[in-house]
Amino acid sequence: MVAAGDAVLAAAVGKGRAHVTYGPGANPTIESRLEALEKNVTSIHEHISQTQKEMDEEFQKTADALKREEQSRQAEDRAIREKLEATGTGGVHISAIGALWLFVGVILSTAATELAELLK
Repeated sequence: MVAAGDAVLAAAVGKGRAHVTYGPGANPTIESRLEALEKNVTSIHEHISQTQKEMDEEFQKTADALKREEQSRQAEDRAIREKLEATGTGGVHISAIGALWLFVGVILSTAATELAELLK
């Protein structure tokens, strides 16, 4: 039996991968050819299963990252909306103080003649 193979190593990701091909050997018989084919099919099946598992893990990582980013953006949007509302209304307490001074100003502007009479 002869085994041939190739290997791929992704240094940036830190993962390695190897693929093995089984040959029937020198002077192959039908049985040795069948055995080599069975081993190759098993090897291919394992390779496909491993690739599917890796893809599922990567999809899950991506989905989790997207979910975290969505939640982060929603929180930031909420904070910006609250700041805009506060600056748009100027705050309720500032508006209340302005209304109080307006009320005092109107009273004092109409009471000028009465005050002048009172002080005589």
